[in-house]
Amino acid sequence: NDVVGSYLACARSASSGLAASYFQYADVFRRLGVMRAALGDGEGAAPYLEESIALAAKVHYPEAVRSGQGALAELDLIQEKPGTALARLEPLVERSNPEELGILRLLPYLAWAYLESGNEGRAEEVVLAGTERAQAQGNRLALADLSRVRGMLLARQRRWDEAERAFEEAVSVARSIRYPYAEARALYQWGSMQAGRPEIKRDRLEEAAGVFRRLGSRPYLELARKALAGPG
Repeated sequence: NDVVGSYLACARSASSGLAASYFQYADVFRRLGVMRAALGDGEGAAPYLEESIALAAKVHYPEAVRSGQGALAELDLIQEKPGTALARLEPLVERSNPEELGILRLLPYLAWAYLESGNEGRAEEVVLAGTERAQAQGNRLALADLSRVRGMLLARQRRWDEAERAFEEAVSVARSIRYPYAEARALYQWGSMQAGRPEIKRDRLEEAAGVFRRLGSRPYLELARKALAGPG
């Protein structure tokens, strides 16, 4: 922690006097925030992400702003605060050209926030539009996350067979690009929808928990453990 603190102090000092350094240090703070968030330190992650966003805004670095806000939105959603996530994401998406860099990666979080807010219709619109765009661009990172959220939406609508196929696609795409974080999130959501099939539920959740454990992702690991401990 002392080493990280010293490095950040140097980064802040350097970036305060050199406009060209804003780009570099916005990424430094963003990456630190994302890593802390993934490891479960939400309180520690937020200041880094907020500093990254503020720094990036000074030099019109929209990709860093979007990436930081997307990471904060995921924290909001894990903490069951979809309204806060929507407040972060809607202005960014509405003010931007859909083809701009980074917008597509925000859409899974935006759809998820709409879904958790009870707006299934808007969630479906975002998922379908995002999926079409991801397929056209060959963006499999976004496609894996969008397929997961589509599975969540279909499960909420009790369209079980379609939901199963969506989760299968999410896992398959994530594995094809070696994206274990997306794979485990899809497995977790897939297991969570299997209330009537306890054996499948346990298999999916245990598989998800194993990946989260290897990645050191405490927030999702705790969610998977909680789901495993709950009623079958």
